[in-house]
Amino acid sequence: MFLAMIAAFPHFADPMSRFIVSELAEFFATDWALEAIEAQIAELDAERRKYIPHALEHIALASNEHAVAARAFDRLIELLTDSAPEVKHEAVLSVGRVAASNDERLALAAQAIIASNLVPDE
Repeated sequence: MFLAMIAAFPHFADPMSRFIVSELAEFFATDWALEAIEAQIAELDAERRKYIPHALEHIALASNEHAVAARAFDRLIELLTDSAPEVKHEAVLSVGRVAASNDERLALAAQAIIASNLVPDE
């Protein structure tokens, strides 16, 4: 069902639907969910793409598989340089939440990114 929601994501007109899908990523923090999200990033307009950092944050923090968590975090970091200001803004917020988390795998990396000024100013 989550894959169907990801597939329908570009067609959701209402922001709450997009937000709900990004929230549900926490419960589907798997390789297949991440692949489905990654496949859509380039095709989404900025209004829809701005929900992707939140989904990637959830996958990075919730995945039991280190490789999946690391890949989701890497994709999140890539969105710090997105062409759309609203996507960058959401990526900055998500990196900040990862940095403040108790996740031993990613919190220090996120803190280092923030400390090294790789996070763009808002």
